[in-house]
Amino acid sequence: MTVTVDDVMKITQQQLKDVLHYSPETGIFTWLPRKAEKDSSIWWVDDFNEKHAGRPAGSIKKSELRPSYVRIQVHRTHYFAHRLAWLYMTGCSPPRQVDHRDGDGTNNRWRNLRDGSSANRYNLSRYKTNRSGVTGVHWEDGCWRAVVRHNGKRYRLGRHKEIEAAERAVEEFRASIKDFTSDHGKRLPIR
Repeated sequence: MTVTVDDVMKITQQQLKDVLHYSPETGIFTWLPRKAEKDSSIWWVDDFNEKHAGRPAGSIKKSELRPSYVRIQVHRTHYFAHRLAWLYMTGCSPPRQVDHRDGDGTNNRWRNLRDGSSANRYNLSRYKTNRSGVTGVHWEDGCWRAVVRHNGKRYRLGRHKEIEAAERAVEEFRASIKDFTSDHGKRLPIR
């Protein structure tokens, strides 16, 4: 049976807290000891506790096209650790996207996570198809056009004869907005 990462949380906050401990400072989940029922002597409980209790949970899911993420299997379903952290801390099902502020999918510290519905676009690296080498700058009608999208609006920052001038316009606009990270639009290595 192939188990895939599920966007829908099939686990409650209490069920999660019964099997895992999350440290908001480090972003690491550790397995809690399992308890056997009073009337049964389940052999696997001792085996589990011996091998896993107190140890970090999960493994890193690597991809050539996307950042790496920590994945944890709980009750036969795989979840991304950042989605479990959201559930653990808020008690609510996570939003469709949970964004890592620093772009590192393995850094699941609570202060590094945010609702990524709109914020996720602000820390993207440059697309592979970008021909100008500058995010937000493209060649059109014999000049360099500078364009930035923010909160659903498209800001046209003018036409420029030199690519450096268009790049400066884009960088100045982004600097005036706190949501964009300093790495936005730069080619970042895949981790």
